[in-house]
Amino acid sequence: IEHGYDAETFLEQVCRKAGLPPDAWLDDDTQLWTFEGISIRRPLASAIPNHFDTVGPDTEDLQKLAAFARQNVEAIVRGSVANSYLAGAFDGQVQGVVFTLSDEGTTVAEVARFDPRNDMPLQATLFELCKAAAAAARTQRITADRLPQLEADLAVVWNPRLLGKASETRLPDLDPQRYALAAVLRDRWTLVIDPDRRAEELRETALQRLRSPDGGAAMLYALQFAATRTPVTIGNTARPMLGNAIRPPAVAGTFYPADPQEINAALKELFREPARPEKHAAAMLPHAGWIYSGKVAAAVLNRLEIPERVIVVSPKHSGVGADWAVAPHTTWALPLVSLQSDPDLAQRIAEHVPNMTLDGLAHAGEHAIEVLLPLIAARNPSTKVVGIAITSGSYAALQEAGQKLAEVVASYDEPPLLIISSDMSHYRDDASTRKDDREALDAMASLDPQRLYETVIGNSITMCGIRPAVLIMETLKAMGKLNRMEEVAYATSAEVSGDTRRVVGYAGVLFD
Repeated sequence: IEHGYDAETFLEQVCRKAGLPPDAWLDDDTQLWTFEGISIRRPLASAIPNHFDTVGPDTEDLQKLAAFARQNVEAIVRGSVANSYLAGAFDGQVQGVVFTLSDEGTTVAEVARFDPRNDMPLQATLFELCKAAAAAARTQRITADRLPQLEADLAVVWNPRLLGKASETRLPDLDPQRYALAAVLRDRWTLVIDPDRRAEELRETALQRLRSPDGGAAMLYALQFAATRTPVTIGNTARPMLGNAIRPPAVAGTFYPADPQEINAALKELFREPARPEKHAAAMLPHAGWIYSGKVAAAVLNRLEIPERVIVVSPKHSGVGADWAVAPHTTWALPLVSLQSDPDLAQRIAEHVPNMTLDGLAHAGEHAIEVLLPLIAARNPSTKVVGIAITSGSYAALQEAGQKLAEVVASYDEPPLLIISSDMSHYRDDASTRKDDREALDAMASLDPQRLYETVIGNSITMCGIRPAVLIMETLKAMGKLNRMEEVAYATSAEVSGDTRRVVGYAGVLFD
C-alpha cells in the first residue's frame, strides 16, 4: 500500500519475495491467495500502552539462579546429571536472558537468548544456556574443578516496548536505571544494559554493535531489566574474522575452469582481440561464469591499463560475515597464478571508511571478486588487488563511504584502479532484461550516482552490484573524476544459453 504499486508491479514483488521469477504469477499452474488486512497509518508505538504490568525477577532471584546455573555448567562438564529447575526461584516469561562466566574479569563464556516479540520461560532458557556455556568452557579447557572459582552473572529483560525506527526515534523519556535498550535489524539484534549512561549513548552502542550501514532502519525496544552486574552489551552479530593469509579459490571449476591448461585456453579465447590499454579511473565488469560474461569483461580489460593497485568492490551473495567487508588476505590463490593483495591499503580502507571492516569470512565463498581475478592477472600478473564485498546500505551511507574512500585513493601517487563487479538484471525474459538494463545504464550515464540508486531501487531493477556502483561513482565524484562513462560491451545470458525466458544481463563500462 505504502509503495503505491499497481496490480502488476505488486504481483511481481510478491513473486520476488517468494524467491520466484517476477513473472511467475502469469503461469497457469501458479495459485494466488488474497487476504484481508489492516493498514496502520500512525506510529505503531503510539498504539501500544506506555506502561509495564508484568513482574520480573529481582536481584536476589538472579543471584540464586546464577549460582544454580554455574553448578549446572559444572555438572555438564563433569558428565553428571544437571538440574533444569530451581524450586522457589522466579520462573516467569521473559524476552531475554544473558548468562556470563568470568575469571578475574576475563570472560570465559557469555551466552544469550533474546526475542522482543516472543516470550521465553526463564529457567528453561537458562538451562539451555548452561549447555552452551559448558561447551565454551570445554573449548577453553576449563576443568570442572576450576568452574566453582569462576564468577557467574545473570541479566534478564522483560516487558518489551517498541519505540520505533532508530533514525526516527528520540529517547528523552528512557531511564537507563530501569530500562535496557535493544536494537533489532532483520535477523540481528543487540542488547545494552548500562544504568550509568545516557539513553542516547545506549542507542549509539547498540547500533555500533549491529555492524551494519543500515543501522538507522533498526527497530528500538525498551525493556525492563534486572542484572547481577552491569554494564551488559551483547548481540548475535558475528565478530569480524581475519582468517588465513592466503584465500584459496572457492569457485574454480564452476564459474571458471579449475585446470590451469583449460584456464590458459579460455583466456586466449577471451582475449583474442589485440589490447589497447589506456588509463581510466574506474570500470564495471560482470562476474558471472566466464562462458556467459567473460567476453564482456575481457572487452573492458583489453581497454584498461592495470596499475600497481586495484580495488574491486562487489556485492555479497551470502549473509555470512560483515556487511561491508574488506578482504584481509595477503594472497588470492588461483589455479593458474596467484595475485597479491595490499594489506596496508586494505587496513587503511577499513580504518578510514565508515562501516568497513576487515573480515575474511565474508570473502570465503564469494565468487564476485574471484571470477575476475584470473582475467585481471592476464592483463597484469603483478598488480595487487584489494577486494571489498558489500550488502545493504542507504544512499546516504554509500555517499559518505565514497567520500572517505576517495581520500584513501587520492593519497597514492598512482591511484588504484577502481572496479565495480556487477551483473545487471536477473531472471526476467530477454526483452524485459534489456529494457531494465537500458534504464539502469542510462541513469549511470547521467553521472549522477543518486539517480542511479533511485532508478534501480525505485524500479526494482535486479542489478546485484547497485551499491558497489554507487559507492565507486561517489568516490570518483569526490575525486573530480566522474566526467565520462563509456559503455564498452553489453550481452545477456540468452546469447549463450538460448533461453530467453530467464535471463541475466551483463554490461562493461569505463569511467573517467
